Amino acid sequence: MKKYLGIAAAALLVFGLAGQAKADFTPWTNGDMIRVVYQVSAGAVSIEAATDLGTESAVQGGSLQSNSVNLFTGGTNSQFSGLSSSAGSNLYVAYFAENDALNGGNGSVWVSGSGAAGATANTNKQSGLAGILSSLYGEYSNYSATNTAWALDSDASTYYDTVDGNGTNKSNFASLLKTANGEATLASGTATQGIYYVATPGAAHTGVAQAFLLNTQLTAVYSGTTLEDYTLTTTEQAIPPTTPIPASVLLFGSGLLGLIGIRRKNVFNF
Repeated sequence: MKKYLGIAAAALLVFGLAGQAKADFTPWTNGDMIRVVYQVSAGAVSIEAATDLGTESAVQGGSLQSNSVNLFTGGTNSQFSGLSSSAGSNLYVAYFAENDALNGGNGSVWVSGSGAAGATANTNKQSGLAGILSSLYGEYSNYSATNTAWALDSDASTYYDTVDGNGTNKSNFASLLKTANGEATLASGTATQGIYYVATPGAAHTGVAQAFLLNTQLTAVYSGTTLEDYTLTTTEQAIPPTTPIPASVLLFGSGLLGLIGIRRKNVFNF
């Protein structure tokens, strides 16, 4: 009985600490993982929705802040326009985090990319990107005290303006990524993106490893048969470990096959 009470107490402590961590959450803190989604309408971007998912370490551990956002009815300054069944084809999503305290106070960055196991980065661009991303935390906090901000492109300090160069440097995180795949379209309703960690500046065309995956889900909201909105949510996905098969298992398997062969031979030799 005492054993079960101990297990129950430990479980309550773990969940209590997790709940306290979420209760103590302060949006737009440097080091948090940010999701940005923007809409391209008539070839231009007028607004973007940024959501603070929590600290990078918490997100990587699968503990994300509540992040479901109504894209067409939920903006405090405005919201996306042109609601239709093909709206996702004009929506793009990216993720980033920047921590000023790392790399000797010069900042380290996490950025989204394709779902490939690795990416090639111009890590000599890391310092410039770190400065840009650091400023975005303050930019979004000016728009909202909650963890979702609707930022107007007209103020020239948004993700699309600074990181994407107002469209001239789109999807490569200020030239950090050699291949422009830092953003994903939501045309299919889902997107899985790898998150890559670039700790310090280095040489051009350096391979960087994938830290974890983030899945973005675009969900249509209907009233009867009438499309009313789309919601956007993010979940974390750990990278499956690539554990090699132990040699002992391979030897056991080959030995077992050999025994089966001997047995078959004895069966037929009568």
